[in-house]
Amino acid sequence: MKAVRNVVTIASHTPVLAAALMAAPAGHVLELGSGAYSTALLHWLCRVANRGLLTLDSNADWVARMAGYQVPFAPGWQGHRVEHVAMPQDDKRLGEDWALALVDGCHSERAGCLARLHHVPIVVVHDTEPEHASQYPGMADQLAMFRFRLDARMPLMETNQTSVVSDRLDPTLLLRM
Repeated sequence: MKAVRNVVTIASHTPVLAAALMAAPAGHVLELGSGAYSTALLHWLCRVANRGLLTLDSNADWVARMAGYQVPFAPGWQGHRVEHVAMPQDDKRLGEDWALALVDGCHSERAGCLARLHHVPIVVVHDTEPEHASQYPGMADQLAMFRFRLDARMPLMETNQTSVVSDRLDPTLLLRM
C-alpha cells in the first residue's frame, strides 16, 4: 500500500495538468523537467491532440530515462523532443510561443524559468505548497508576479499543491476544480 500512496503523491499534479492541457489554446507544449508521470501523460495527450511537445531537463539521467518518448515530427503529429540542457532557464526556446508550459524541474531552476514564461497562456507548476517554499529559491516570488493564479490540492493529496498561473487567462474560469 505504501508504494501506491507514494505514486499518488508523486503524480498529484497530473489531474491538474491534464485539465489545463485540455483547456489550453491550440499550440505546442513545453515541459521543463521530465518526470515518470508527467512526461508520459503529456506525451500521450499531445499525441492525441496533435500538439508538439518539447521536454527540456538539466538532469542527463532523466533525459536518458525519457528518451524512449522521443518521436520525430511526422505527418499527423508534431512529435516529441526530449533534450538535455545545462540551464533550462537560459534556453532561448522558453521565449517561443507555447500553448502551455509545465515547470517541474530542478529546484534551483524554477524561478528563472517562471520569470521567462509570462507570455505563455497557461503555466502549470508542480510542488508549490508554501510549506516547502524554501526548497525552491525565488519560486514563490515569481509565482506572485503572475496576474492570475489557481492553487490546487487534490482530495486525499492535501500535502501536495499544483499551481496554474497566467498573465492572460484566469485559470479559475478555465479549470472547474
